[in-house]
Amino acid sequence: MLIVSSHGIDLIRRFEGLRTKAYKAHFSEKYYTIGFGHYGPDVKADDACTEAYAEMLLKQDLNKFESDLVRALNADEIEVNQNQFDALISFAYNVGTNNLLSSTLWKKMKQRDYEGAANQFLRWNKCNGVELKGLTKRREAERSLFLS
Repeated sequence: MLIVSSHGIDLIRRFEGLRTKAYKAHFSEKYYTIGFGHYGPDVKADDACTEAYAEMLLKQDLNKFESDLVRALNADEIEVNQNQFDALISFAYNVGTNNLLSSTLWKKMKQRDYEGAANQFLRWNKCNGVELKGLTKRREAERSLFLS
């Protein structure tokens, strides 16, 4: 089974950053985020964490994303290399597995159009219709990793 490599983990850490106090990246979000982008109903507004706890949350989250992605790749009979897997994990970690699997990026993967899929990363750089420089840089990095 594929697992995310140190390159993929470093990319996620770099773009998520370590936040030891719970926050909402955007006011419209349902839940809070903490650590290296851990998001969900288990994070409360006044939560705080150590770096070690953030690392543990990251590992738990990555295990879930890896399992979900491997299951989807197998179901759709899609083969990827390590860099493609790492890029897809970073993308799913940020936008959610369901968004990945319902995206044009995934449709192009199923058609074996890997270059077309790579170009789809760049479309996911907005929050509520507004382009965010940080998301643009992340999507460029994911696309570059996917193509390498």
